Amino acid sequence: YVPNAYLSWQLNRSLWLGIGLSVPFGLATEYDSTWIGRFQAIKTEMKTYDINPSVAWKVNDSFSVGAGVSYQNVDVKLNRAVNFVLSEGALALDVDDAQWGFNLGALINPGPNTRIGLTYRSSMGYTLKGTAAVTGAVTATPGVAANIRLPDTYSAALSHALSDRWELLADYTYTRWSSVKAIPLVTTSASALGAVGTTLDTINFQFKDTYRAGIGTNFKWTGDFTLKLGIAYDKSPV
Repeated sequence: YVPNAYLSWQLNRSLWLGIGLSVPFGLATEYDSTWIGRFQAIKTEMKTYDINPSVAWKVNDSFSVGAGVSYQNVDVKLNRAVNFVLSEGALALDVDDAQWGFNLGALINPGPNTRIGLTYRSSMGYTLKGTAAVTGAVTATPGVAANIRLPDTYSAALSHALSDRWELLADYTYTRWSSVKAIPLVTTSASALGAVGTTLDTINFQFKDTYRAGIGTNFKWTGDFTLKLGIAYDKSPV
């Protein structure tokens, strides 16, 4: 389930205020607990929640611009096996943080039937803090911290009215996931695993930049009912 909600208020003929709730990023992978790569990851989950107040200005009938600030929370969970040489254990990582970012946008109307939208959402650097619960030959739950920079995104979208009933839609988004590479996990409290400042693990994501491209159509069946159809290709960062 991916929550999205938006509200806007028109202050005058050319100025609007808005606020949005969205999930800019969400990644999850899960493998069988006995697979060969279990010491790298069994289950990985990264969620973000973004609150985004914004303002938009209609410069003229052909051009509008907007900007906003984002308060974004990120939550990362990772479960994997631990190799104790003579036996196996488990690691359960749970960390989170919240930071501020910004976004920019523009809407261009080159003609009465065509609209082009451009948006940019900034990257955000986090210091994720939480716990790493290790069980097995050694049992400990030290506090941990990790630095990660989530990617910025660039998006473009097109809407063109083919007739009174048919509308063509297309969009493209480029996400710079390559900002997420190897992330050292450093302890912030002493435990059986080591003193404060010990590098407990290095989470080796090694993500690559990705893109998403989609195309679709709206068909106005009646005055109150519209049919929507579309397809998209979404590349994985892994």
